[in-house]
Amino acid sequence: MSWAAEELKGVDLGDKRRNQRLITIVEDLSAQPNESVTQASRDAAAVQGVYEFWANPRIKAEAIISSHAKSTVERIKEHRTILAIQDTTELDFSDHKSKRGMGPLSNPEAKGLKVHTVLAASTEGVPLGVLHQKVWSREKTRSNASKQKRQAIENKESIRWLEGLDLTQGLMPALTTVITVADREADIWDLQKIKCPALSNIFRLNPRTGGRCAPRRNARAGHFIIWKCLYQLFALARQRNSEFLIRAAQNRNTKSNAFCDEVVPLFEAIRTTPVLGKLTLELQRTPRRAARSATLSVRVTKLWLQPPASLQSQSTQAIEVHVIEACEENPPEGEKAISWLLLTTIEVKNFELACQCLEWYSYRWLIERYHYCLKSGCRIEQLQLEDGERIKRALATYAIVAWRLLWLTYEARRNPERTVEGILETHEWQALYCKIHKTNKPPSEAPSLGECVRWIARLGGFLGRKSDGDPGIQTLWRGFQRLNDIAGIWQLLYQGDF
Repeated sequence: MSWAAEELKGVDLGDKRRNQRLITIVEDLSAQPNESVTQASRDAAAVQGVYEFWANPRIKAEAIISSHAKSTVERIKEHRTILAIQDTTELDFSDHKSKRGMGPLSNPEAKGLKVHTVLAASTEGVPLGVLHQKVWSREKTRSNASKQKRQAIENKESIRWLEGLDLTQGLMPALTTVITVADREADIWDLQKIKCPALSNIFRLNPRTGGRCAPRRNARAGHFIIWKCLYQLFALARQRNSEFLIRAAQNRNTKSNAFCDEVVPLFEAIRTTPVLGKLTLELQRTPRRAARSATLSVRVTKLWLQPPASLQSQSTQAIEVHVIEACEENPPEGEKAISWLLLTTIEVKNFELACQCLEWYSYRWLIERYHYCLKSGCRIEQLQLEDGERIKRALATYAIVAWRLLWLTYEARRNPERTVEGILETHEWQALYCKIHKTNKPPSEAPSLGECVRWIARLGGFLGRKSDGDPGIQTLWRGFQRLNDIAGIWQLLYQGDF
């Protein structure tokens, strides 16, 4: 059984032939992720099958992601604590003028789709899979900012954070703690008037921490109007095995305890806290900086976030959070200082726990690499599909391929001694070994995953010098393209000889 068949063994698209077609597509695309569909597919019939699959309205993108999410949950069960990293990206199809179902992006002149992903990762920084992916297009005529604020929450894009949280909590095994990790975009707090009394679980308030539900009857409209403080993630009802780790964006008013009268802005309150210790953190390379080590001064305190002044009349309550600040006092010349201010529900009792939270937040970069893998590795924005619905199905398919590439990259770093048996097919690792070692006699036992990933990266241009560090995703997807050709020839020539 191939890894794709194992990964998608729980898929249910309403027909066995559709299930098998999805497995075949994922197998082909993962072997040559950087190639076009016509180049990656095994033959002309497979090419036609891909486009018919993505054009089929009976196939839902959610069902494709759900089949992968089931396998992700099985991997999660092996961990006591996992990270659920949320982030949003954009797919730009501005160059495809005739494509239907597109909407404006952050740049109003650009057209495309918005994608919000929840990526599960281990506390060691290994991506375990995609739990949720929401894709939508914005309306072509955008409302002004003041009108947007008055809209119900279900009509705002910010609801994606709540939906991601609700779905993640619903999937989590009872014995696994999930820590939702998000950047500053998730630091939101607003009051909404909801007219529908039958709302999803995401709209329940945590009675311990804030918000008031005060229904009143609207006789003329024939329904209830309910005021709720919904936008602050920390105020939402959450399961006992659910925690938050959010980067702060707003300089909110705080109090040192629930009964204190003195109000101090968040940024000022944490800066007056003494330094608890110094942490050296290895920062990964980003488009804005090179990979380097950073020495951070760490401060920790517990505060009560106060609701915005506009909401205080609604009797919303303060929210208890633990605050961690990590600030680089002396950055290298020409480099921007690292400064993180994190809000968390985790009880940070000491310096060691603070360091652990900072390390977990540093893994938020995984979802940036995942989106990079989708767009640059799988070239999702180059797809010549006619409309948004087909792109959604294609994106759900490529989501599995992109995760697999990312998993191989980081699993090889964390567990390099793990055998490659069951990860690469036998003829693949045999062909890879013989190509690298210039022999026609493969070993009797499979090599390690760490060795194979470096060999694949070498096929993609990785030099493997001491100063080069670990291979990256880009050399890996290039290497897979060459490996696919080499393994195909090897299988034809030597199948059954060893």
